[in-house]
Amino acid sequence: MHRLKIKVIKLALFLSALLLLSINVSAQQERTVAGISTNEVPPQVGLRVLKVEPGTPAEEAGLQSMDVISKYGDYQIVDASSYFAAREAYAEFLESKVVLVYWHGRERVATQVKPGRLGIEFNEYNVVAYKIDSLMQALNVLIELPDYYVESQIAAGALQSREKIVAEILAAIDQAETKASLTPAQILVAKINAILDDSPATEIEKQAYLLKELVTNQPRGYTDYLGYNIFFKHRRYRAAAACFKRSLEAEGEDVSTRLNLGIAYYKLRMFDEADASADQGLKDSSLSEHGNAVAYEIKANAALGHRDFAKALDFAEKAFQVKQPSRYGMSLWQLAAAQNGDLQKFYEVVRATEKALPKEYATRRDSIDAVEAYILARNGQREKARALARKWVGNEKLENPGDWRPLPSGEDILKVWKQLRAQN
Repeated sequence: MHRLKIKVIKLALFLSALLLLSINVSAQQERTVAGISTNEVPPQVGLRVLKVEPGTPAEEAGLQSMDVISKYGDYQIVDASSYFAAREAYAEFLESKVVLVYWHGRERVATQVKPGRLGIEFNEYNVVAYKIDSLMQALNVLIELPDYYVESQIAAGALQSREKIVAEILAAIDQAETKASLTPAQILVAKINAILDDSPATEIEKQAYLLKELVTNQPRGYTDYLGYNIFFKHRRYRAAAACFKRSLEAEGEDVSTRLNLGIAYYKLRMFDEADASADQGLKDSSLSEHGNAVAYEIKANAALGHRDFAKALDFAEKAFQVKQPSRYGMSLWQLAAAQNGDLQKFYEVVRATEKALPKEYATRRDSIDAVEAYILARNGQREKARALARKWVGNEKLENPGDWRPLPSGEDILKVWKQLRAQN
């Protein structure tokens, strides 16, 4: 009998030791918060955290860069749309707590957070989404780099053409749609993003239909996010404008969104709408100094587009003087002065911008020579203008001074510059 008890005790001790060992091993494999723990396999899709803002619910929840959010309350998070849909569903219960599940490598973590904004930067965790995003980034590079450089790099085989990249993007989207490897929301956004603002009219019409579907069916928080962080930042201004308008219809009047809409409008050469957006922004008594400067820049661009150069000069000067001077503000003011046609005023602007931004001025000496040559030619001083053009013979960049092209009426500088170079 005693021997049996001893055997039972030894067996119990052995099982206890085994259990403790199992617990220790499990502790190394996962973290748990609020007593929630499972042995699930890490998800293949979700929301990848890129950055956690200090002092936010995300930081309090222990989220770190590269963690993957997989669940928010009762919602499985498979893309950005599902994340914003989940947030929207719990938005009315601000005093409650929502269970947030995320993965830190192979460790599953569950905690509770207040409903609402987490305070993270993120992307969509999905292998196929990453592939398409990589192609989109290649397309964005072609948009952002100067034309002369893109053309030379394509000729050298260092960059693919825009047409080839777009074809690859569309093929990847079609494949993802066929295999259901992306969600319907991801497919929709990718199709919108693949259509650039200067695409043929048939493509723009197609994009308009897709945008209507987006703003009608997707959570507003999602379209707010897309409007600035995806479309606006990557120069899809038509898509950005659709999202900004939806936000303004819901919020009434958010001055930052209103001014971003104004920027999108002048980028799209919709100058009346841009001017109206700036005027509405300027009526806001809470508009900051920076906001005032942005509004004046929008009005200067709209005036350039309308070829009302006296107004453009006035607004560009106000913008440059209101806020911390910028390279963009310098270019805008110089162009407005050149288009106004007064040589004395132009040289006053040139001296003022050089004094305010000596380093930026020095790096833009080539483009400044191009705009100076333009106003000299307008004033009948073509020999001086040709002399400036001669300085840059053999300089590939100055074959096409692309710094001026994005600005309304900036193509005038390019046209005269080409004429002057042809005469040398």
